[in-house]
Amino acid sequence: MLISSGEEESICDDLFPSLEVCNEHGFDKLCPDPTGWIDLEQCVGSGGFGVIHKAWHFKEKKEVAIKVIKDLRDNEEILAELYVLERVSGHDNFPAFYGAYYLRPSISNEEALWIAMTMCAGGSVDALIRSTPNRSLEETWISYICKKVLQGLDYLQELNVIHHDLKGANIMLTSTAHVKISK
Repeated sequence: MLISSGEEESICDDLFPSLEVCNEHGFDKLCPDPTGWIDLEQCVGSGGFGVIHKAWHFKEKKEVAIKVIKDLRDNEEILAELYVLERVSGHDNFPAFYGAYYLRPSISNEEALWIAMTMCAGGSVDALIRSTPNRSLEETWISYICKKVLQGLDYLQELNVIHHDLKGANIMLTSTAHVKISK
């Protein structure tokens, strides 16, 4: 997701101190270590960004999804994503955001940023369509998903945020069929 030019200046003001700290010291100054917060479990998906793991969030006392980002070179893009996740968290059509955690490099692991959010155990709409025999969904499902995506896009419009990668792989379903737009 990218921020539209209408809010660019105020968002840059909000992000600038974090970006400055991140560029000078890294994510370790912005985000706590996940130890004691998160119990990482099995990998449930992957993409160009990294991998998604199922995990237990001790403070929230619930199962969450952890997006593990190992390429931390583009601080600005990552901070912008965190900013948008925080802003849309709480809206029914976006994953709830439970925090970002920095895993320090050690002998047993690489440096990574863990982003905790709603677990979408129902998978993506893309995977759902590919799993059906005729690679299609019933009209009632299509209308339900479209309605929920449009409600989410309307909310993004109110925030002056543009989603630049809306596709079936970025429309997720929870285990109870709630529709969540992700990046």
